[in-house]
Amino acid sequence: MTEPIVTSKDELTLITSEFEKQVEKWKAAPDKINETVDDLKWYNPSMWAAITSTRDSIQDQLVILLDKLNEAGEGIGAPFLFIDLAHSWTIAGNIVGKATNYTKDPEISLDGSWEGSAYDAFKAVRESQQTAMASTKEMCQKVHTELLTLAAEGRVFYKSIVDGTAPLLTEYGEGLTETATGVGALWGINKINDAVVNTVGLVTRTITGFIELQSKVVISSNELRGLTQHPAGFVTKNGLDHWPGAVTDGYDQERDGWEART
Repeated sequence: MTEPIVTSKDELTLITSEFEKQVEKWKAAPDKINETVDDLKWYNPSMWAAITSTRDSIQDQLVILLDKLNEAGEGIGAPFLFIDLAHSWTIAGNIVGKATNYTKDPEISLDGSWEGSAYDAFKAVRESQQTAMASTKEMCQKVHTELLTLAAEGRVFYKSIVDGTAPLLTEYGEGLTETATGVGALWGINKINDAVVNTVGLVTRTITGFIELQSKVVISSNELRGLTQHPAGFVTKNGLDHWPGAVTDGYDQERDGWEART
């Protein structure tokens, strides 16, 4: 798997904050549109009558838009969580690496404390445990990488909405201003309608595309699920992984020259 886009919390905060600001602007849109259109009733009633049906259609579309934006915003905290968890797994990997170094430290090594079959047993379990620690450290790094991939994909999702919606919000604002003039109300209300309809389409496509086409998310999910399946060096008993221990509970007395007790 390629390295994920490095995503910082500051960058995520910038994008998600802009998303939330845009949502607030759209939440205010129903009242703003009603106020702008209803004001026409007092000084241009014929224009007011001409555009009310379009206004009502826009309000229906805004209900859909706000529902879609709410759906998109439900997972807004996930990328931040993934970054925090990725950092935690890095720390865990460093701790495992430190423990591995201890086992190789000649000052505390027990290699010289055993001989014969006892040494063979000690050596076997030590090597198994070192393998288990190495695979655990590798697992920590992989989890870190996959979590950053998920965070990066969340960033792409919200940035797509923010970047796509920004010009449509501008178009909506221009339409609101034109509608308020009375003279340009017909063009203004149609501009608002186009902006809202296009935003509904944009957000809907972004959500659908993210769900259906995010192969990176699926791959990361599968990788995370597979990492816990019998890592190298661990002993599997009854389908469960256990830390490797001694492989024997007795020693070869003939080879070691021991005399059996009578």
